[in-house]
Amino acid sequence: MKGETLRSTVEQLSSYKLRPVEELRQWRPDRKRPCRPVKGLAVYGGYICTKDDDKCDYCTRRIETMHDHTPAHGKKASQHTSNAPLWQACKLQTYFTAKGRIDYFVVAEEEGERSSSSSLLATGGEPVLSQNEGKLFSDLKADVV
Repeated sequence: MKGETLRSTVEQLSSYKLRPVEELRQWRPDRKRPCRPVKGLAVYGGYICTKDDDKCDYCTRRIETMHDHTPAHGKKASQHTSNAPLWQACKLQTYFTAKGRIDYFVVAEEEGERSSSSSLLATGGEPVLSQNEGKLFSDLKADVV
């Protein structure tokens, strides 16, 4: 971005009333009760821990990380079965994507978006970019090069 486009973008972004990280975490939706997706945030395929329902609400996008989490409950990932699941597939969102700031919450699947666990694994949980997002990333790459 350059010139007028950059100026108007900075002006627009400066007009937003941003909330501090601590406030967003305080008001984060309860992970055990999926909420409607927040418009404008990417939706990811992920997993939520199902052990100790009242206490543990661990979420992650990576199945390997969920495997690493299961010992917190005295279990091994190999003990996960359909009859006694240790985690379940879900859709996740987060306000921040920077390392150390990620704090996922579970969102309900929109009608027509229902997908099997295998399709979540097949996509790697990566969202498909909208046309505007694709253009933004292309423009950013052009600025860097």
